[in-house]
Parts: sequence; structure tokens; C-alpha cells
Amino acid sequence: MLVSLTPDHTTPAPNSTVHLLASVINLYGTGVPVTGNVDFYDGATKLGTAALPATADSTGAFDVTLPVTFTTSGLHALQAAYDGSTNNAANVSGLVNVTVGGKSTTSTTILGTGFGLAGNAVSITATVTADSNGTAPTGSVTFTDTNVASGSGTVVGTATVANGKATLTTSSLTDGNHLITATYAGDTNYSGSVSDSISEYIGDFTLAAGSSTASVTAGQAAAPITLTYTGSADFTLYGGLSQSSLGVTLACSGLPTGAVCSFSSNPIMPTDTSKGTTTGTTALTITTTGPTLTKASLSKPKKFFDGGLPVALAGVFLLGMPFVFRRRRLFSALLGLAMLAALGSIAACSTSGTSYNVTNPGTPAGSATVTVTATFNGGTAYGSLSHTSTIGLTVVSATGQ
Repeated sequence: MLVSLTPDHTTPAPNSTVHLLASVINLYGTGVPVTGNVDFYDGATKLGTAALPATADSTGAFDVTLPVTFTTSGLHALQAAYDGSTNNAANVSGLVNVTVGGKSTTSTTILGTGFGLAGNAVSITATVTADSNGTAPTGSVTFTDTNVASGSGTVVGTATVANGKATLTTSSLTDGNHLITATYAGDTNYSGSVSDSISEYIGDFTLAAGSSTASVTAGQAAAPITLTYTGSADFTLYGGLSQSSLGVTLACSGLPTGAVCSFSSNPIMPTDTSKGTTTGTTALTITTTGPTLTKASLSKPKKFFDGGLPVALAGVFLLGMPFVFRRRRLFSALLGLAMLAALGSIAACSTSGTSYNVTNPGTPAGSATVTVTATFNGGTAYGSLSHTSTIGLTVVSATGQ
């Protein structure tokens, strides 16, 4: 006969109940009837006796359970003894240790999202399972990130255990593979435990400008600048996100007045490389505006002998002509004076000047920092990820302004 003993709790608190399960199996045939009693011992002290049932369980064993309350702390070496029967020989189980007042053992498992975008939150949950005595584990779980390359560990964060679970939400993980381990610290009733590691893959990208500066004359466009996008392999391999189909959108900010930016390709549609990463390029062009001018007419200021005054003087002299008619010489002089006055008036009326007004100054001369933002959208599951590249722009006034 084969006899085994299994307590439902190996580290109970004092005065708590432990159920001792004894199983008796007939080695000559599974399910062959076994009759008789089983005695339970704590060392040399008999704890009690239970009669075997008439039928076996699904495994062919005849099971009997004895509830026991331990009032003293310390180690208890327990054993089950089958008394035997007319057809079955007696036998005993091996010793099983129960430590009253000791801490129960626990096991910890961990589950994560598997993939996330850099800078976005991912959630990791640890489940603490105890050799329960009816009290749920309390305390905290520490989540550690083990660097794949160096093997060193960095604490990502801690979370409080509630209803057997502890969940950490973090956005601190960077590009690459992270091996996360959960460590339960234990409490007054339960000992600590450590989970196996899981992988959390984080995807990221870079945006690099072919030049960090640009110079342009107002009213013209600066020379195109190449922008290069490079995405990590984790997007497609572990996140199932296709950068080549979702694309990366671009936008500019910080442009001076009257300037606009354009891209040869927006969004960028990256392509896969032989290393598993993705890459794509676009050309950035910054276009400025020149001043807007309108023509304006201005008359020259008149002098004392300009315009109507010479004409008026000539008229006065001509009115006096009848009184000096006989003096022909004087008349000839006055007639010449009138003609000169008329010519002066005509010359004054024909003289004028032109100029231009600035109605729109266009892009002002000076310096500006233009920021190009690239955004990858991972949808509701992963959120979005953005990176920037800056261009130092210098605007020079157009010649003649």
C-alpha cells in the first residue's frame, strides 16, 4: 500500500486550522477497494483517526481528511499511518513538516503588454499567489528592468499588492528589449518571491537634418534640407505596426513672419532595411516673401515766382498799356516781361516727382529657430510618438530695401 500526507497549509498561524489529507493507494490495482483507518501523528502524539471512504477518487486513491488546530508555534513533523485490513498491509507516509507561526510561501507571475512606443505608458501586472491560510498577501512588488546587453538591473518602479495583484504603469522605458522581473517583498504572514522575466519591447525613431542651418534672401526660398527618418526594428517585429503603411507626418513651427515650409514627401513612408529597421527621407524647403510696394506721386513745392504770381504781375502791367501806349519802348519792355512770366508759369506746372510706399514688409531680416516635428501614430493601442529637429534660419534683406 502507498500512503501520502498533504497538509493544505505548511506555515499556519497559531490556532488556525490545517486540513491534513491522507491518500491510500493499492499498488496491486488502482481502485481496488481499501478498507480501514488512517491515524495522524505529530511526532509521537496522535492527532486523530479517520476512516477510509468506500470509493476511490478519480486517480484511484482513497482519501481521508483530518482538520487539526495547532496551538503551539514551531516545527511539527506530521505523519499518516494506514492501519491495514484483512486484505491490505499497513503502511506509513513520509514525514511532512508544518511550521506554525512561520511565513507562508508565495509565487509571483508577471504579465505585460509586450510592446509600447517610447514615451508612452505601458502597464505591467504581477500576480502574487500564496499558500493561503485565508489571509490575502499584502505589501508591495518591485519591478526591475534587466539590461539585455550588460545584465545589470534598474528599478522601474513599485506597486502595492491589492487582491493578489500589483500593477505598474510607466513611460520610462526606452528603445529596445527590456527584461522585466517582479519581486514580491512579503509581509508578516507571507514570504517573498520572484517571478520569471518577461520581455517588453519599446519602439522609437530618430529624425536627423542634413544641415542645422539655412540662409535665405527675403523673397526667395532657401536651399532644400534633407530630413532622414530611422525607426527601430521593434515596431514591426513585436508591435505589429507597419511604419511603411501608417507613415510619419511632418509639421513646422517657429517660422518668421511671411515664411512657409514645404516637404517633398509628407507623410514620410519608410521602407524596411536589411537590419530590420526602417528608413525614409524628405526634402524641407523654407520659402520667404519680399516686401510689397505701391507707386505714389508727389508735387514739388512752388517758389515765389512759380505758377500764378508771374501771370498776375503780367496782367497788371498789361492793364496800364493805354496810358503808356505812346511810349513804344516802354510797351515793348512790358510785353517781354509778360511773356517771361507766362513761360515761368508753364514751367512750374510741368515739374513733378514719383516714389513708392511699402504696404507689406514681407519676411523681416534676422534669425529664427525653425522646429520640424515628425509624428508616428500607433493608434488607440499604443498612442503617438513625436521627435523634432531644429534649423537655424537666417533671413537677409533683399538688395535695395
